[in-house]
Amino acid sequence: MPRSHREPLDPMAALRRFRTLVEQSVDVIMLVGPTGELLYASLAASSVLGYAPGETLGRARFELVHPDDLAQVHALFRDLLTRSTGPTRAEFRVRHKEGSWRYLEATGINRLDEPAVEAIVVTCRDVTDRRQAEESLRATQSLLQARERLLARLLVEAEQLGQTGSWEQDFVSQEIFNTDANLRLFFGEDRRKGTRLEDYIEAIHPDDRDLVVRRREQLLAGTGPGDIEYRVVWPDGSVHWIFGRATIVRDQAGRPLRSYGTNADITERKHAQEELARRAQQLEALSRKLIEAQEAERRAIARELHDDFGQVLTALKLNLQRRDRDDSESIALVDGAITRMRELAQDLRPPPLDEYGLEASLKWYVEREARRAGLGFRLALGPLAHRPPAAIETTCFRVAQEALTNIIRHARARRVEVELSAAGDVLELVLRDDGQGFDVAAARRRAAQGGSQGLLSMQERVTLADGDLDIDSTPSRGTAIRARLPLTARGDA
Repeated sequence: MPRSHREPLDPMAALRRFRTLVEQSVDVIMLVGPTGELLYASLAASSVLGYAPGETLGRARFELVHPDDLAQVHALFRDLLTRSTGPTRAEFRVRHKEGSWRYLEATGINRLDEPAVEAIVVTCRDVTDRRQAEESLRATQSLLQARERLLARLLVEAEQLGQTGSWEQDFVSQEIFNTDANLRLFFGEDRRKGTRLEDYIEAIHPDDRDLVVRRREQLLAGTGPGDIEYRVVWPDGSVHWIFGRATIVRDQAGRPLRSYGTNADITERKHAQEELARRAQQLEALSRKLIEAQEAERRAIARELHDDFGQVLTALKLNLQRRDRDDSESIALVDGAITRMRELAQDLRPPPLDEYGLEASLKWYVEREARRAGLGFRLALGPLAHRPPAAIETTCFRVAQEALTNIIRHARARRVEVELSAAGDVLELVLRDDGQGFDVAAARRRAAQGGSQGLLSMQERVTLADGDLDIDSTPSRGTAIRARLPLTARGDA
């Protein structure tokens, strides 16, 4: 049983304990003045950025921020100065003492009007490893795409260089004519076969033989296509893929006279496709694990904030209230810390999502964020006949969270509408705003190059859930974001 439930905790001891928790936090906690000067940085700044305690105090405004991120940080800081409620979030790079750059995920809140604080409170988390993993995923995707383009080009060049076989069959004499290249495609270096139709049928892989015979019959009857892919087994036991194309020549009555065509060895292409598919599966699994790890990390941090910091702050507040002298400023400071701690925990893993489901979570989140930002809003959430799988609920909520964050930050909207519905086996989420809109094609290009992280995050989450994401936006005419997700999560079917 916690001590605070058994006997009063000495206020000074509680203050020391609170300071210890702050100083030992893995996150960097900073106080920033109204002109951008650093007033305080917790000990975590040493482990995250390499600077000794106090070494960063008094530095020039945003001196350590990466030049490419300065404009973003300046804009966010100006936004913070004009907002008295609600946090502002951003990711940017900060220079480590050794000269390298670290990615920080920062959450800032304006406490300049609170006499006990008189600063902007910023909490920073080192997300460099996560960003590097994301960049590695994008690099791997680009490499796979480049390899696929190269293989396609090589195949075309190989065909142009004549690395294909041709053949002709006379249905009257039953004679078969082959080029040497065509014989090699079916029999390797064995020249004892290739004079009879049966030789070719026997060379076809047993699992593909019925397909090839059926296609040949359809082609002769004039009811089937002339293209086919299948495997052959050489006399040495090796398996090879062939792409064949055939044409039938008929007499005036429509009876087949002869057929001719070409064959090409596509074994390497097939192996490359199989390798690409395997790599794509690995890439998808890695992306899914990354998102699952992020959600697990959010849950763990939310529990830690609630259980550890929450108990200490509550005990400290109770003990301050028991004292005879006026500790109103200290109580106000603790109240602010409790409120901020709860906000952080809710942002990391909203309690309604686990306890009450998707509809309640979206209602709670949209109402909270829209009111903070001064947005008008309309909600049309279900009701859903059945609760979606947990993975689909999380994906849908995170898409809504990211979309609403982008609307508040960038759209300059006055109103937002959020709709949630289900039809058949599909869950549909729609967010609309009346803001300034944007060029969707340009945003997707930036996302492919590592920019527009919000758009990239939404697209990856929806894709990994086997869903579709559609964004309809025109400059000066608002934006509509529509996510369609299967109500059967992968692995739950």
